[in-house]
Amino acid sequence: MLSCGRKRVEPAAPGTTRPTSAVPASPATTSARSRTSAWPGYQGGGRLLGVADAIAAPPMTLRWTYITNSADRAGVVGGIAIAAGSALVPDDHGILHAIDLQTGNPRWTFDSHSAFESTPLVQGDAVYLGDIDGHFYCVGLADGKPRWSID
Repeated sequence: MLSCGRKRVEPAAPGTTRPTSAVPASPATTSARSRTSAWPGYQGGGRLLGVADAIAAPPMTLRWTYITNSADRAGVVGGIAIAAGSALVPDDHGILHAIDLQTGNPRWTFDSHSAFESTPLVQGDAVYLGDIDGHFYCVGLADGKPRWSID
């Protein structure tokens, strides 16, 4: 048995899936996410219930891989956000990578010069993210250009 908060949940049998209805998702968040295939923030944004829409059953096919830094590989400690056809991946060298979901190619990068250990949040056409030095940034979703920052 797995413990999920206060409720105990039996694991699904091998080869089967378990519906996510055990914990009600926010209808507004779920329906919007289903229509846009977006994942704009930590745990999908919204009510932060830790519940995701069902995904296809294995076998899955690897589409692409992405190396954050070929000279000195950077780790990804925080989560990623998905919006506007990009995976927004912050690394522990302070680079926010926007990666095209279809091709795996970089769209843009933003360098904060300090490590990221949090998950970006997308709201409209902006991406918000804080680094470990206490700086908080707003960059454009389309181009990664800084709009403002706070120390």
